[in-house]
Amino acid sequence: MTGEIAVSGCAAAPPSPEGQPDPEMKPVPEPRVAPEIPRGSELTWAHAGAVIFAVVLVVATATTAATFAAYGFDNVTGFGAPRAFVPGEIEGLLAARLALFLLTFQFVVVVLGLSIGKIAGSWGRSAAAHDRAPPTFGRPHAEPRAARLVSMAMPAGGARVIIASTGVLMAMAVSYGLAIYAIDPLAVAQDVGPFADLMKSETWWLVAIAAIIGAPIAEELLFRGVLFNALKASPLGAGVAAVVSAAMWAALHVNYSIYGLLAIFLIGLYLAWVRATTGTLLAPMVCHGVYNASIFLLLMSVPDGAFAT
Repeated sequence: MTGEIAVSGCAAAPPSPEGQPDPEMKPVPEPRVAPEIPRGSELTWAHAGAVIFAVVLVVATATTAATFAAYGFDNVTGFGAPRAFVPGEIEGLLAARLALFLLTFQFVVVVLGLSIGKIAGSWGRSAAAHDRAPPTFGRPHAEPRAARLVSMAMPAGGARVIIASTGVLMAMAVSYGLAIYAIDPLAVAQDVGPFADLMKSETWWLVAIAAIIGAPIAEELLFRGVLFNALKASPLGAGVAAVVSAAMWAALHVNYSIYGLLAIFLIGLYLAWVRATTGTLLAPMVCHGVYNASIFLLLMSVPDGAFAT
């Protein structure tokens, strides 16, 4: 015996000169160590399910509102009534109708998406817990917590990161497009042909605004901002979150060919990676906008009937 008595959870009391513990002295508590924060998710499975349901509800609500807007357009312009049209009038009305549908859809998505993002951003653990969670795609978290689902800040690398991200997307898109055109030219015509004539109308610029500005803002906010960023903070993790958000985004383009749907899905995966690694929606929005702009330039530059099926 060494003359020391072990006390559970405390350091031993100093012995008296006679080798016995001094009854007047209290045990010295051991220093407390903060409990390890579990390396896991901020949000629960219930949160993940709620976000997915909310996104589906937003898309359904926006589609309904856009459909009513298009119906009102038909009544005001008499587009659906049997009558004679001057040359080019049908294309112009179709383009304006499509633009109204898209812009209405996008407006509703932005309004409701921001509301859901604000609610979902208040869920989860503290900022310290999020900082100690596993990195996303092998990189440290670029943002302190889930509250910044719709961050629009400039990425750490500045404009160079955005330009590089956009360049990679365009390289992949061109390679994929050329490969599919070599395999099945009719599939390419099916996907872009319906828009080719609209780009030659007098109201083409309305569709351009909706596709180049409205679509990147609304769709990236909802799918890469709210949906992806919330799901990656859940038990699903970043990988599954990217797949789910890309698949739901591709479902918006259900009228595309199987090759077109695959292209949208792959682009969605890439944009989710850009969102996660840059920590901002600005980069995927610019990528999305430049991609859509390139499609417009292609449609406006090809001869009439080039995509006729």
